[in-house]
Amino acid sequence: MSSFFKTLSRYLLTLLIGSQLLLACNYRSDRKAENETTANQRSDSNPTDSGVSLNKTYKYAVYLENSGSMDGYVRGTTAFEDDIYKLLVDISYLSDTIQVNYVNSQIIPYEAGIQKFVNNLEPASFSQRGGNRSSSNIDEVLQRVLQENQPNKVNVLISDFIYSTGGGDTRKKLNNQQISIYNTFRKQLQHHPFATLIIKMKSEFNGSYYDKSDRPIALKNVNRPYYIWLTGAPEAIRNFSQQVNLKQLQGFEYTYLMLPKTAEATPYFTVLNNYQRKGNFRADRQHSGADYVHGISNITTSNRGEEAGSFGFSIAINLNRLPVEEDYLTDAQNYQLPDAYILESVEPVDDLGSTNARDKAMLEKASHVMTVSTTGKAYPNLRIALKKQTPGWVADTETEDDSKIKTDNTLLDKTFGFGYLVAGVEDAYRSVDKQDEYFAIEVSVKK
Repeated sequence: MSSFFKTLSRYLLTLLIGSQLLLACNYRSDRKAENETTANQRSDSNPTDSGVSLNKTYKYAVYLENSGSMDGYVRGTTAFEDDIYKLLVDISYLSDTIQVNYVNSQIIPYEAGIQKFVNNLEPASFSQRGGNRSSSNIDEVLQRVLQENQPNKVNVLISDFIYSTGGGDTRKKLNNQQISIYNTFRKQLQHHPFATLIIKMKSEFNGSYYDKSDRPIALKNVNRPYYIWLTGAPEAIRNFSQQVNLKQLQGFEYTYLMLPKTAEATPYFTVLNNYQRKGNFRADRQHSGADYVHGISNITTSNRGEEAGSFGFSIAINLNRLPVEEDYLTDAQNYQLPDAYILESVEPVDDLGSTNARDKAMLEKASHVMTVSTTGKAYPNLRIALKKQTPGWVADTETEDDSKIKTDNTLLDKTFGFGYLVAGVEDAYRSVDKQDEYFAIEVSVKK
């Protein structure tokens, strides 16, 4: 894109963020008096029902890695630039204080403000900011950012998160990186509990890519992943997730949320009477109440067509307070069931088709519906647990050899060493939270 059009685009974006930041400030000012006068009314209800604190204001600090490997994301007008701008606008509605910085071998504060920060996203500007741009140790970058953690502060690190081994024994160096990342996060978790939200993004990339041996490879007109990591108080990260619609960002792909403690009370659940039912059953009164069914009996299998000989039913459940992203909740591979049963689907209630009146009443307290089935002859009690495990997209993103990225297009969406990096963070969180399940429910089943 010509420099004229790029300048025009940036100018229009500047007008947009300027107006939105002004509206945000006016809105906060207008609402301040109202919030103060209604504080007593709010105290009658539970302010944490949505997992968001209504009484705390968090500062935000943004750290953009400006090593040479990041130049390709800011050459020309890219989704990277637009999405970072949009993200900063959204954050301005969550916080009165946003500090922007560059980071590589050191943290370099940028005092000219958000608009100029984004307007100057250019390779030349990256170079002018200083620091050691020739190479960056992602563990050291994370250490610098995590050392800035404060109870009332959210840190936002933007980087390609590529680990540079400099050649040699790749597997050994990646293992060492995992241990080093584990140590970095565990140390900080001992000071105060914080959550980590990993966001995978993608953008156009035109520039030098540095492979595992730090060999520069010219890439032109390709899409490459980068990542946004947020660390902060669990309630602040939940607030961010609920208030910022990441799916509206052009390059958004996936998220992974890790919390220092995730043990949750058993969520509301109930067996539905009719939805996706195969065969028949009755509610077991010993395990049922006015608004729930936790047990079934008098089971008969279906005799209809391809369903003949099978039995199945659905469970409405409320997962709204669970600190897990929607993609994780709806992936049946993340749940553990007895071998006799198959979890066919996990659907948001909002996506369901028509339901009968009895089921509809039960669904009012639920966020999702699980459908299970079996073709077996024995019907053990059904225990469903949501496991704590690495989302599948992390493994899909990982590679241990990126040396052929120029000719192998499957490597363009992968990040060298990323799986080891995430594993180190997971190990640190496991050290403070021994639970291997988010929750478990059980349905009594009597034939």
